[in-house]
Amino acid sequence: MDTREIIRQLRSEQEEILKSLKPELLAEFKRLEKQIRMVKKLVMNACRLDDFDLPNENFAERLPLLKHKQRIIAYMRGKRQPVTRKEIISETLVPAGSLSSILKAREFEQIGHGLWQLSQESK
Repeated sequence: MDTREIIRQLRSEQEEILKSLKPELLAEFKRLEKQIRMVKKLVMNACRLDDFDLPNENFAERLPLLKHKQRIIAYMRGKRQPVTRKEIISETLVPAGSLSSILKAREFEQIGHGLWQLSQESK
């Protein structure tokens, strides 16, 4: 069974659970889902990440490290202040393992305990 099939099966189970919810709970769930999508869109627009391929939430897709690196650079340029790994992961959706590899590149520098920024040559 591949990743897409697993996710399809999980989504099917999720739909069955949603069908069993009371109408007011289902409406609240849908309202929250809409808000989550809107916040994600605002974050991506604020960081000017529209030019990059973002993973489709319907299945796990691997992206080259270069795409993740470009996304992180665009995010950090938008922030204009040091950020933590946790902030980078939550706001760019870059996997933690990929982030570890990327932060070793010359474009990034650690400036204190747990804070990262673009190196002077990358700003």
